[in-house]
Amino acid sequence: MLSREKEPIRVLQLIAPNTLGGAEKVVLSLQEWLATGEDESPQFIPSLGIFIWVRRPQNVFLREVRAKGYPHIIFPMRFAFDWANLIQLARYLKASRIKLLHTHGYRSDIVGLFCARIAGIPAVTTLHGWTATDWRVRTYEWGQRLILPFFEAIIAVSEQIADQLVKQRGIAPSKDRMLPNAVRIPQEDVDLTERHRVRRQFGCDPEASVVGFVGRLSSEKNPADLLKAISLLTPRLPKLVCWIVGEGPQRLSLERQAEELGIARQVSFLGFQADMGRIYQALDVLAITSRTEGTPLALLEAMSFGLPVVSMRVGGIGDLLDGGVEGLLVNPGDTAAMADSLARVLTDPQLAKELGRAARKKVQTHFAIDVWISHLRRVYRECLEAHLLRQTLRA
Repeated sequence: MLSREKEPIRVLQLIAPNTLGGAEKVVLSLQEWLATGEDESPQFIPSLGIFIWVRRPQNVFLREVRAKGYPHIIFPMRFAFDWANLIQLARYLKASRIKLLHTHGYRSDIVGLFCARIAGIPAVTTLHGWTATDWRVRTYEWGQRLILPFFEAIIAVSEQIADQLVKQRGIAPSKDRMLPNAVRIPQEDVDLTERHRVRRQFGCDPEASVVGFVGRLSSEKNPADLLKAISLLTPRLPKLVCWIVGEGPQRLSLERQAEELGIARQVSFLGFQADMGRIYQALDVLAITSRTEGTPLALLEAMSFGLPVVSMRVGGIGDLLDGGVEGLLVNPGDTAAMADSLARVLTDPQLAKELGRAARKKVQTHFAIDVWISHLRRVYRECLEAHLLRQTLRA
């Protein structure tokens, strides 16, 4: 049986990162926690395979990997699907005695599954969500859809994605595993000194009402709707400030939009921030205006800090927030309702406190990282055992 093996099992996580967003943070958490606190056999030794564009070698995810000293290999990409990567990855899987491949994202899924078949090892994928923002991404996701049935297991990060896999994409329920994202739970007490220091760093009045957006500045995250809500809210809250945290292709257009709406003085674009804990402690409320989501890591992080959340009801967010208990929910695209809900939280300290306390409790109960890693290890063991059984039957 697999559980009796003493030799550690090498797992390669494969990803083509654009930034340091939710999926990338999940990969880093898995890399950090998979090999720790494991009493059972077999033990897993994770490493990273990273697709990096040759013309864009500077990558914030790669910088983070190097800073943490994680073992990794880079596969340089000259174009979207570089056939040289197939040869490089297949050779690496065999030479490094990788026993299981875990892919993240459509590019890694397509290239990774092909190479896993060549190497004779099982492959698992995590679906962090679909965006379909343009014809190119829709084409990639169509290709991903064709190959999904050939994975040993498909990990969905929300109930909605898990249901779509079975009902709309024809995935066998036996391969569909629902495993929402998880976060490390911080200390409960907010460091007021640090909160004020962060606000001063970004030129913010200590008494201001600070709304935060955390995520990629792109169409699917829809920060444009938050700016519309802020423009509606500004006349009601003179000391209102909005922090946009993240980078992405829409940054310049969002800066122009803030100017056109007359809220450029209220909105600060903070770019990428490595230490998000400091940011969450300095915010008064997190706003989520996404068009599509799985289980957003920014939401879980904010909840773990006891930060109240106002979100549009999309993807797995409705499952996470019991409207009016752990957070406030509004209909997608309803910027007036978003403004009203933000105003409720910002003008009612008791409501904000109750929402934050309930949110933190929910994350502690259901989204702690040690539970997540335990479930993931079980998925790995089941996939390896199923693969071993098939090999035995073929022999």
